[in-house]
Amino acid sequence: ETAVKRSTQIPSAYFIVLITAVSAPSFEVFIGFCLDGFPADVLWTRVLSKQIGFFLASQMASLKILLYLCDRFAMPPSIPHLSSFPRIVGMCDFLQTLLIYLSYILVDLGSYAICRRSQRHVWSAALYCSAMLLLAGLLHGCWWRRCG
Repeated sequence: ETAVKRSTQIPSAYFIVLITAVSAPSFEVFIGFCLDGFPADVLWTRVLSKQIGFFLASQMASLKILLYLCDRFAMPPSIPHLSSFPRIVGMCDFLQTLLIYLSYILVDLGSYAICRRSQRHVWSAALYCSAMLLLAGLLHGCWWRRCG
């Protein structure tokens, strides 16, 4: 029995649905900032860095990277000598899954750290937002189809 390797293609609208649940509390904080009368530059910085840059673009890119890593690496090893040792095969599969998850978490935490640093000024927030939108666009556009 051979495994057929196919890439997982999920429509972009599904990514946005997944992201809405995560970003909803941040929108509540933003509405609170608006109601409290925060200055416009603080609100713009918040929208550009957190709402659009991190919760929309960065999360879409992180999820796409996660799916690519799962497609590429989350398959049981096909080493003929190990097929008679199911515990070793199971351990290898577990370690692959753990490494995929840890790499996803590192990408996500790195993006969040950059997001926090970009909230110091409107222009740095705009730069971060632009970079994350470009990355998400590249991963969800034609570049991804060639890699998958």
